[in-house]
Amino acid sequence: MTQRAVIFLGGGEMPCIYPLGVELSRLLPTVLVRCGASRSLRQPRAPWPFDDHPPALRTESWVYPPGFNGTLSTIFTPFVRARARAVRRDLSERFGARAWVVVSNPRFEQYVTDLDAADCVYLNYDDYTSPAPGAVAEELPSERALVERSGTVFCSSRYQCEAFQARFPARRDAVFHLPHGVHEASLNPALVPPSTQTVVAAGSLTARYDWERIGQVVDRLPNVRFSFVGDVDREEIGASDRRWRERMTAVLARPNVIHTCGMRYLDTARLFWDAALSWMPYDADLAFVRACCPLKLFSGLASGRPIVSADVPEARLHPDWIRIYRSADEAVALISRALDDAATEKAREAGAAQLRFAARNTWAARARTFLEVLQRG
Repeated sequence: MTQRAVIFLGGGEMPCIYPLGVELSRLLPTVLVRCGASRSLRQPRAPWPFDDHPPALRTESWVYPPGFNGTLSTIFTPFVRARARAVRRDLSERFGARAWVVVSNPRFEQYVTDLDAADCVYLNYDDYTSPAPGAVAEELPSERALVERSGTVFCSSRYQCEAFQARFPARRDAVFHLPHGVHEASLNPALVPPSTQTVVAAGSLTARYDWERIGQVVDRLPNVRFSFVGDVDREEIGASDRRWRERMTAVLARPNVIHTCGMRYLDTARLFWDAALSWMPYDADLAFVRACCPLKLFSGLASGRPIVSADVPEARLHPDWIRIYRSADEAVALISRALDDAATEKAREAGAAQLRFAARNTWAARARTFLEVLQRG
């Protein structure tokens, strides 16, 4: 078999892509590229989300002026495409390796038009068809072109995988579900009863959270401490109501709520371990949420603590470990029951079984699946 390599063209700095690249680099030559815009002429330091960096992993940061992939694309597309071609050529010369090029941003489709279909991979982790709630879904032309061009399409959520198979019936056999994985450093090393009744929700504070329902739950559990960990999202993707920031601000001001920002993703693991349970308080009616595979789902699994979630389709795939609510009443009941049982032997046994499950679903396992799919036939 021909020696192979992997290039992630864009998105290498994301916590849902970087660890996959790390594990792939243990198996074959791997390059992670961060491709972004900056007004500064200085090369910024790429904000890699984890510290693990195997010797075989190659990381690059490509920086261009704002608009390089939009209004100025006519000028910069040939340069980016040539740079990607140079990385492929270098891998061929150094390792005799033919590279798969993985694109996670469909707007980067124009950079891989010279690739053979077998070498082009689309890794989808988001919904690009619904720019605003209630609006008519508009397909992104570059995404359709990328799906049709790619020999393999990975979707991080089962919901999105099935949606793609329905949208692109001619490519049905090329679309696969590849959920995010557990970072081994996130596995709880000492599953002891939690010392406080703390509920943690870690991740960007965004319009994709149901802040009105969050406020209702927080108010009804005044003796429970709610810990929101993450920076406030500057965008309003998925906002069904522009008042979400006001609602969020009101929630964060509650006396039983603490907000921690400025943490790297890798540093949040201990907060999951120390909490009594983790919470995924999404607005499950949003198309973006239905199509997502939350990273916090796997951080929650790795903690060995109970997980309470809004009705996110990906959460339904784990009924043994995730408790799903559809109303504030159900959320309050599930959180209360989990907190009441936190120190019991039954909870300890369930947590240990959850940790064993998490250890079978690491990024290393995802990397093996990734290669098995690409090497099919």
